Amino acid sequence: MMAENEPQQPRDAFAPVESGDPKEVGNACFVDGQAIADGNAWDIYAIGYSMQAEAGINALLRGNNGDYLVYPILFCYRHYLELRLKQLIIAGAELYDQNLTAPNRHNLIELWDAIYVPILHETWSSDLAHRDFERAGDVIGWFNEFDPSSEAFRYPIGKSGRLLPKSSLGVNLISVREAMAEVTITLDAVSGEILMHLDAARDHRKRYGSP
Repeated sequence: MMAENEPQQPRDAFAPVESGDPKEVGNACFVDGQAIADGNAWDIYAIGYSMQAEAGINALLRGNNGDYLVYPILFCYRHYLELRLKQLIIAGAELYDQNLTAPNRHNLIELWDAIYVPILHETWSSDLAHRDFERAGDVIGWFNEFDPSSEAFRYPIGKSGRLLPKSSLGVNLISVREAMAEVTITLDAVSGEILMHLDAARDHRKRYGSP
């Protein structure tokens, strides 16, 4: 039995609180097996990193030092892109019966190339969509050139022990936010449409079997 003043172990101290507790707003759930099976876990993770990048920008706008915030902000934006592209590959492959697998690497250009021609270019054929995709490709290319292995925004040195390449000129985080807002709208819209049709296809298979 725990003594009255004995501190709780983290496993207990960090558990969700009961309804009505002032800290209830801090309760959060992890994805479950069903979310992983449905492919929704990738969507949840991607949105979460995008939201955290926005939280970092808001902290910047409140006067916090951008020289500290630049790393977590850019990492979260970049990781959103990686997760979203992998999610599109996985969901798109199932929906369109494509023989696609998400590369088990961090290179954004490889991920973009894997989804662009077989899914995006062929499925969304309007000029407006193609302009949006071209813009997304430009931003994805910038992040990949800056950080091809998803290390530069996480560590000051790489696995080799060498200083990771970073532009000595710096970056304007507000401009990055504006560009990422456009890209996020584009990729989230594609994701939403794919997931909607995928849910319908899965429901059809459950009711009537494979087409």
